[in-house]
Amino acid sequence: GGPGAALGTALPPVYVGLMEYPVLALSRAAQIRAGLWRRNGHCMYDQCMNYAEPPFCKMFRDADLFLVQFAALGYCHGPIGPSYLINLLLHRFGIFSWAGLISAPEVHTRQFLDGVTCGLFGGDVHDVDADAGADVSTDAAGEDVNDGHDGDSDTPAAAPAIRLPSPRTPARDTVEHTRLLEEFLHLLIIFCTELPSPPGPVHAASRLRREVLHRLTGGPCTHSELAEVHHVLSQSENASLQRPTSGRDGGGGLGAVLAAVAARRPSRGLEPDRFELLPELWGEYDPAFWHVTTRSHQGASDARPPP
Repeated sequence: GGPGAALGTALPPVYVGLMEYPVLALSRAAQIRAGLWRRNGHCMYDQCMNYAEPPFCKMFRDADLFLVQFAALGYCHGPIGPSYLINLLLHRFGIFSWAGLISAPEVHTRQFLDGVTCGLFGGDVHDVDADAGADVSTDAAGEDVNDGHDGDSDTPAAAPAIRLPSPRTPARDTVEHTRLLEEFLHLLIIFCTELPSPPGPVHAASRLRREVLHRLTGGPCTHSELAEVHHVLSQSENASLQRPTSGRDGGGGLGAVLAAVAARRPSRGLEPDRFELLPELWGEYDPAFWHVTTRSHQGASDARPPP
């Protein structure tokens, strides 16, 4: 019983699936960026790059983040909703125990067990009797396989012990755990700030301006390079920008945005002209902007003029 059981009963099961698998994908990509899973070779880094960086991030990382945001609308009501989301992220990133937390409420264990039975989740269910009295909550090293789950939940005493899907982390030292913590905090930032834009040409033009501005923080770019920002915009936003009223340059309003945020640098010879960000617009630069790579953020930090 308790507030956790009441919440689990009140929430539709669809929110469980909508949040679980996107969080798993986001956390595993964070582990790869933190330097883990190196034995899998460079192919893991290539997959992570395609997952989280433009232009393919719109179909992968951005879609997963949107699903988590949508599921959070169903979870985060009442006093225990936001705490469940934070607990889930800490567990999936593998830093729950390292952060000094001992146990977390299993909000809807019965729904999870039902999901394992029907194949919705990939958790391991252990039969206590089959283990001949062995402690299934610990492994050979004596560590908690549930990474902090103490078993106090709405599950009846006769129910088998469960192991949540991959709650542990391959991190083995403080450096790797600190990198995972940075990834966790960065995800929280973009989770709260990068919300879906309302429909309409005004909001689409505003998002295009923000994308172009942050692309220019990495250094001067050609018109073709800047046109790639349309790949991370939604289809409705691109359609809205391509209307005749959005601009007369044929680039979906890109010319009007460049005239407002960039200065054109003429080139020599046959090379194309380049655009560079106006110095007075550096104040709009967001160091946590999600459509800029880490290397580009580092370059932006070096190129940023002093205040």
